[in-house]
Amino acid sequence: GSRGSTRGYRNPSDQTLTDAVVHDPLPAEVEYVAGSLTLNGSSLSDAADGDAGEVADGNVTVRLGNLAPGSSGSICFRATVPTQ
Repeated sequence: GSRGSTRGYRNPSDQTLTDAVVHDPLPAEVEYVAGSLTLNGSSLSDAADGDAGEVADGNVTVRLGNLAPGSSGSICFRATVPTQ
């Protein structure tokens, strides 16, 4: 069935992180549900285009840009997991 996945991120340091990127490779048996990617509740496209998200070849990538000290958020998407 389809399941939600949430990945939290946080900059615990006292320095700004520049060009932060989250890569989430999906296991081979898991299939990403097209159009389900969000960053802090805002929809992202699956294509490598003008927004922060991209899903290609079983890899979910979100470019967070610069993260101020103490900043945090979440990346969510849905995936289909085969039943046993």
